[in-house]
Amino acid sequence: MTEGLFDLGDEPEPRDESVPARARDEQVQIIRNGLDDAGLVSQDDRREFVESVILSEVSSLRALTALQARRVIDRLKTQHGASKDTDGSAWDNRERDTWIDKM
Repeated sequence: MTEGLFDLGDEPEPRDESVPARARDEQVQIIRNGLDDAGLVSQDDRREFVESVILSEVSSLRALTALQARRVIDRLKTQHGASKDTDGSAWDNRERDTWIDKM
């Protein structure tokens, strides 16, 4: 018998761990809503706030990594009192970074 019991065909390509995951659409929308709630309406004000959180330049919100987006969301919640997002899972709405976020 040459085929294994659990051989399901081609295995997916491994993810390149050196490339960080991009921010999800939900994260980008939460950031946009939070910036609106914080009264940051001009593009310059929004960019300045986001760059002050991630400590680097960014071309757009879509260019953020998932970890950077999480940091911006957390800062918006604490600094500007943005309402707590109840959309998504408990994992998405967690208060602090976990060990996996720090990898």
